[in-house]
Amino acid sequence: ELDSLCPAHTILASNTSVAVRFERQALSIKDPTLFERPLLYMTGSWHPGLRDEEQVLLRRYLLNGGTLLADAAAGATEFDLAFRALCRELFPDAPLQALPAEHPLFSCFHTITTLSLHHEQEPVAPPIEAVTINQRPVILYSRYGLGDGWAHQFSMYARCYTTEDALKLGTNLIVYVMQ
Repeated sequence: ELDSLCPAHTILASNTSVAVRFERQALSIKDPTLFERPLLYMTGSWHPGLRDEEQVLLRRYLLNGGTLLADAAAGATEFDLAFRALCRELFPDAPLQALPAEHPLFSCFHTITTLSLHHEQEPVAPPIEAVTINQRPVILYSRYGLGDGWAHQFSMYARCYTTEDALKLGTNLIVYVMQ
C-alpha cells in the first residue's frame, strides 16, 4: 500500500538530498505518465495479475530507464512466487539474482551488512534480488516486507524487516535508484 511509504518519505526527505513529493497516487501500468516516473513501487500479498499488454508496457518502461522496486507484503508466499514468475516472463534471459554484499546499493547512504527481521533473533545478510539488464538493476525485489516496517505495522506471522532496518534499506534503495 502506498500509504505505508509516508514514514519512509519523511526519513528520506529529512536525511538525504533526494527531493520527495508527499503524494499518494495509484498508477495504472497503462497511465500515459508512466514513463515520466523513474521508480515504481509494487507490493502485495497475492498474485499481481498483470495482463499480457500490461507486461509489455512494464517491460518497455524498465528497458527505457525505469526501475521497479517490489516486496512481498509481510513476506507473502503467494506474491513471492507470482512475482518471481512475472520476472521470468518479463526477462527470461535475465534471472532474478541476489545482489552480492559488496553491491553499491548496500553502501550508497547507510552501510548495510545485516538486517533484522521482525520476530527473528538473528540478523540476516541483505536479501535483495535484482533483474539486471545492461549492468543496471531494473527490478529490485525483497521477499520480506518493507512496507510493514515503514508503517510499523506487524502481524503475528509477518516476515518483514524491523522498522529501523526497513527505513535504512528503503532509503538506500531509493538513493541508489535516483543516483
